[in-house]
Amino acid sequence: HCDTGDNVIVVNAEKVQFTGRKWDQKSYQDYSHYAGGQKITPAKEMLARKPEEILRRAVKRMMPRGPLGFAQLGKLKIYAGN
Repeated sequence: HCDTGDNVIVVNAEKVQFTGRKWDQKSYQDYSHYAGGQKITPAKEMLARKPEEILRRAVKRMMPRGPLGFAQLGKLKIYAGN
């Protein structure tokens, strides 16, 4: 229920692994709130373009919604390489 000031740094995000057939089945959806603004990106393409985004979205879904969760998510640093 409080932010203790800890930071989390993740390196080598391009080495993320999924179980089963998720590389073929999983997709990420973005929507700009305009007509025709929905973009669906497969997991393989997301890994090739922005591997750190896969982990950021997974952690964001586990965080509490609200000001505390947003502040804690800002202290997460993810890097694709070393």
